[in-house]
Amino acid sequence: VFFFFSSRRRHTRCSGVSWARRCVQETDDIENAKIGKNIQHANEEIANFCVHPNEKIIVTFTRNYLFRVYSLENNATVRMWKEQDFFATEMCLDPSGKFLAVGSVNNQIRVYDITKGFATHNFRNHRDPILKLYFHPNPSFLQLFSTSEDHTVKVYDLLTSTCIKSLARHQARVSSLSLVENGKYLVSVGFDRKVIIWDSSNEYRPITDIPTEDIDINDCAYITKTLSKKKQMHYLLFGFDSGKLGVLDLTGEHLSLIHI
Repeated sequence: VFFFFSSRRRHTRCSGVSWARRCVQETDDIENAKIGKNIQHANEEIANFCVHPNEKIIVTFTRNYLFRVYSLENNATVRMWKEQDFFATEMCLDPSGKFLAVGSVNNQIRVYDITKGFATHNFRNHRDPILKLYFHPNPSFLQLFSTSEDHTVKVYDLLTSTCIKSLARHQARVSSLSLVENGKYLVSVGFDRKVIIWDSSNEYRPITDIPTEDIDINDCAYITKTLSKKKQMHYLLFGFDSGKLGVLDLTGEHLSLIHI
């Protein structure tokens, strides 16, 4: 199990929902955890980063606007490019590991081909800074999802380079997104203390709103558990401001949030 941290004076960022998911599913023993690698850029502060799906590459962004593609196998930078006036507040890689989506404080989203190091898409559909980015888990669907301080969720089609949906049901900023059952449903979590499930097969129409009992949720992760060849359980894990976790069983007849 691997976790990746970027540490600064008053802020520590952890990346890798897949690693957190695996940790929950496979082990609860982290007493023997140790630091495997230190990645440092001389005289540069790492402001953001994300992890390649193959777990062998990290893309970092430093405060002097440099993007680096770093190989964990070779302990070396394999590609690097610099941007002007584009500070990355959020980063994520698509399932194929080819495309990097980057959100900025100037309300803009850029998508890069990291194998070549140049931008392929540029979106300006939000009115406020970008908070979260999320690629469709099925690589055959080249779709990107974003949230912003403007309280909306946007859906983009990379094949047509257009924003195909704007979801405006939250009344506060959306803190997290997740796609479940291979993209069948989109789940959004907002600081209006609501979890909204959207049906992606029906033009992303809302199916249900689930209140979080006046508790703010910071993040969520989707996990599955196979019981047999024909039966699989689907869960959402939520991280609360209080430091506690919540579980939503998506396979039950009645959806309710359980605090643990």
